[in-house]
Amino acid sequence: MTSSRFVPSTKWATASSFSTSNHGTAAQVAEGLEELHRQIRADELMLVVGGHVRRAQARTVELIANHYGMPSH
Repeated sequence: MTSSRFVPSTKWATASSFSTSNHGTAAQVAEGLEELHRQIRADELMLVVGGHVRRAQARTVELIANHYGMPSH
């Protein structure tokens, strides 16, 4: 029987195999991140924001930070 706990070297491989693209409101994106967190049992997640417009990227980070009650800058 294998352990359900991940070792650091397998967390990344496991996380990268999930579809981790989330779109929607801050609450919807946070829900997707929290579901991923539950599935892979990671200690932490990294948010990578893509896009061509810096202002939109900054706004995305601001919305997620506000959702979690964190500073956005």
